[in-house]
Amino acid sequence: MATVALRNTALVMTMLEQLGDREDGARAAHRGLSICWRKISTKERFFAFARRTYWESPDSSPRRALMQTLIGKLDF
Repeated sequence: MATVALRNTALVMTMLEQLGDREDGARAAHRGLSICWRKISTKERFFAFARRTYWESPDSSPRRALMQTLIGKLDF
């Protein structure tokens, strides 16, 4: 999951958005991505995508709620 998230972040966000439990999705993303985040540039690129997606999403949308959960769980 982490490799796909780094190569196609939009796809993974769509998959996580469709999960019934955002908390479980955020935990899974955190476990997988923490292994890949040895390089700062990789981490920053993913964080930037998540932040941008959060602000571009409508206020009450599932995608914005997912981004809020990911931002909180991934500490960025």
